[in-house]
Amino acid sequence: MKLFERIHQDTEIRQIYDAIGQMEDEEAGWAYHNWFHVTNVVAMTEMILKQLAVSEEYLEAAKIAALLHDVGALQGKAGHALRGKQFAEAYFRKQKICLPYQEEILSSIENHSNGFDSEELMTLALIISDKLDITTSRVAKAGYFVPGMRQFQFLKKIEIMLSEQEVCVSFTAEEELDLEELNAFYFMPKVFKAIAAFSGKIQRRPIVLLNNQEWPVPKQKNPSTVH
Repeated sequence: MKLFERIHQDTEIRQIYDAIGQMEDEEAGWAYHNWFHVTNVVAMTEMILKQLAVSEEYLEAAKIAALLHDVGALQGKAGHALRGKQFAEAYFRKQKICLPYQEEILSSIENHSNGFDSEELMTLALIISDKLDITTSRVAKAGYFVPGMRQFQFLKKIEIMLSEQEVCVSFTAEEELDLEELNAFYFMPKVFKAIAAFSGKIQRRPIVLLNNQEWPVPKQKNPSTVH
């Protein structure tokens, strides 16, 4: 069994994320940081890095970082990235895990919220994968009543296609989407910043499409309070 599968099947990890999802419902969180979210992020990370033909060892390390990146959210979103790194360090020691790229895994977890200036491919792949998980499943119960956040329910599919010159991020949305409201939501500039940061790292031009039409970068109107 590969190490990623071993960690993925660890009931301790699953229970943490289930508890996070329950807490976010009880405390009226807007967006889930639950098991479904992290498995989405793992899948997106894998899809991106396979297109870059990274080694199997690097890919597994990046998937482990994606799987563990939000474990610190059990104590709330503020400071969760640092707590996640600290949990991962302790978890690796407890499980006697010594990985190639282990320091990069820890750095990715610690910097996944705002590490747009990172020079590490793994960190930027995690950031873009995390920020792009903005479809229906990301909306927590309270999020359906929040302007901007509620528009995520109409984003149904997100694909990333890498060519030699471009990073194309394609969103598919239902016709009910209110694009003006979504563009005004504080989180959307972070999504576009993540796309730009990752594209810059691999020296390719970012293109963002919404229903096959170019989607210009939204201007940030409100301060960021949630990652």
